[in-house]
Amino acid sequence: MDRAALNRAKEHFGKLLEAQMRRMELVKSAPDWIDYAALSPLRIGILPGDGIGPSSPPNPSASSSTCSATRSPPAGSSWRRSRG
Repeated sequence: MDRAALNRAKEHFGKLLEAQMRRMELVKSAPDWIDYAALSPLRIGILPGDGIGPSSPPNPSASSSTCSATRSPPAGSSWRRSRG
């Protein structure tokens, strides 16, 4: 590796490290995270049409790409219904 390539690599990785240090400072200065384990009750799906609840979207196939894991099992496996 020649000296010029080494210097370019050092400059490139130096910029990456500086960006990550700025990002780390932003994370440190951000407000505290929400402790979901301490929330009681934890409400999920409180708005009509959020995809959670008794009603289905008018065109279920339109949302299948984002919800495919809940609509069908992965290839080569099957879902088992829990009893309990």
